[in-house]
Amino acid sequence: MEINLYAPVEGEIKNIEQCKDSMFADRMLGDGLVIIPSENNFKGFFDIATVTMIFDTKHAYGFEVEGLQFLIHCGMDTVSLNGEGFETNLKIGSKVTKDDILFSVDIEKIKNKKLSIETPIVFEFNELNEYKIKNLKVGKVKQGDLICTIEYSFEEKENNDLRTIIDPVDFFNTSNKYEKGAIQINKSVGSQSNYGEVYNCMTRLRFTIKNRDLVNVEELKKINLVKGVVWNGNELQVVIGQDVYKVKDEVIKNNNEISAIRTSLGITNKKTPLGRRMLAMFSGIMVKLIPIMVGAGLIQAIIAILIQVGVMPNIVFKITESSGPNDVLLTQAPVGWAVLYAMGRSTTFFMGILLAVSAANYFKL
Repeated sequence: MEINLYAPVEGEIKNIEQCKDSMFADRMLGDGLVIIPSENNFKGFFDIATVTMIFDTKHAYGFEVEGLQFLIHCGMDTVSLNGEGFETNLKIGSKVTKDDILFSVDIEKIKNKKLSIETPIVFEFNELNEYKIKNLKVGKVKQGDLICTIEYSFEEKENNDLRTIIDPVDFFNTSNKYEKGAIQINKSVGSQSNYGEVYNCMTRLRFTIKNRDLVNVEELKKINLVKGVVWNGNELQVVIGQDVYKVKDEVIKNNNEISAIRTSLGITNKKTPLGRRMLAMFSGIMVKLIPIMVGAGLIQAIIAILIQVGVMPNIVFKITESSGPNDVLLTQAPVGWAVLYAMGRSTTFFMGILLAVSAANYFKL
């Protein structure tokens, strides 16, 4: 298959290896090209695509074009502008073409901030994806010019190989890989105590490191989610890709959970007594069930009151000689009362399953 790429803006096209940012130049996030824009309005660089991601600061966007994932990143370190100078009307899931405006940017504002206006356009590739960039037009271009064609193909795994790539944990909990990756990354950078701040830009998880000697770069590179590691002074940049915000959220979540547990138990670096660990476990599992138990109790209380005042019939499974005049078989009861009765009676029967789910979540199963 082939995909035509067009110049999203008037400017100058360069090879990706000429990008000043080593992350893009070394193709850590994929192959592609760099454009130096001379105008403010960026249009689609494809015939038709689906918007897959819009970064909060509006300086970077993800698109899917016939199965390939593309990323356009306007400027270098422009995440520091917090959206200042960028505008967009795009929405996730929208279809866009080369005639649609993707975003606008104040180029002069970026220059005044002493930031590079280099704009990489890259696509992700892997071992299942064979590709070739053909006829790349290097040099000056006008908006809408054909700048290259990407020829690519996908290989499919044999059916008998599918079982080797399906992880039951990931199947039932898609965020688990980010949680595991966050824990591994936290450990490799020397834990929370070794950095003062963690945040993310479009593709990189950034740590302000206190002691570089405590960072295990080789272990970081072995983590599946990590595509590269870049030092910028005392700032450690861990290249993740478009899912970086998910990893950042899990790092913060993990840190908050550890801090909250330690604070609630009144401990510092001492080993937690068994009794306190059991109490924390019981609380972690049962607290989630309290709203369910309260809700079930309220429904049963409402049913009892309605029956007592004669508004709702007393629904039973079988009519006997001792049945009262207000007793009605479940199969003969009005639908509304039957549903309310089923809600009140069935909740307690599922409590064992709910308890198991809460316990599984607590133990990260």
